[in-house]
Amino acid sequence: VFLGEQAFDTWLEGLAHYQSLPYGKILPGHGAPGGPELYDQMRHYLATARETLAASRDGVEFKARMIAAFPAVGGHALLDHQMRFLFPQHKEATV
Repeated sequence: VFLGEQAFDTWLEGLAHYQSLPYGKILPGHGAPGGPELYDQMRHYLATARETLAASRDGVEFKARMIAAFPAVGGHALLDHQMRFLFPQHKEATV
């Protein structure tokens, strides 16, 4: 998910709302369809991201910690994009 707005509470409220609906199959915007377990997985991701953001000195550390916490999750380019918002002083390395 895009974390650049730091809308953790809004994301959590949205998850609670949709979890209250009577659906057994979840079709996320990204990733494979699944069941209600996706709600808990997303809550865990958001909690980890919030804690990691608070504990990170810069975008490089934040990205490394998030990748280490979720090694099976892709989206590394999205982490790079988010750093422009989460750490405005961050400059991406150019090749």
